[in-house]
Parts: sequence; structure tokens; C-alpha cells
Amino acid sequence: MLPFLKQKAQQSGVIIHERKPDTHNQTTENPNEDLEAVAEDILRYINMKDIKGLATALKSAFEICDAQPHTEGEHLTDSDESEE
Repeated sequence: MLPFLKQKAQQSGVIIHERKPDTHNQTTENPNEDLEAVAEDILRYINMKDIKGLATALKSAFEICDAQPHTEGEHLTDSDESEE
């Protein structure tokens, strides 16, 4: 049989891409890096007058702050304060 007519062995492969490890230590370099990125987004959305984008950025900022270690206290609302 001619070489170009020979059936090649079926080969299937899986490409594996491993994530590179983080090369920086966020706590020592800039602990506010996430908040600063959100602040940039907030400023951009304000300049663009993009209400939905701004709301999303504010929500992200709250979630970043809420994820920080902190002590939970009583959550007061206007109705709680008016009863006293």
C-alpha cells in the first residue's frame, strides 16, 4: 500500500493548561488592591453616567468590604431607632 494511503493511528488528546501560581503577596504589597480596582470602576461608571454599571460596582465594593475580617454587631434600621 502506498504510504499516503495508510490509515494513521487515531490519536486523541486533551490539552491541559495549569494555572500559574500567584507571584505576589497581596497582603504585603497592597491590601486595598481590590477596592482600588472597584474605585476605578466607580469613577468610570460615574463619568459614563452608567447607572447599572455603577450599581454593580457599588455592590462589589460592599461585598469586598463585608468579606474582610470584622466583628458583627447589631444591625440598626430607621424603624429600630424611632422606637427608642
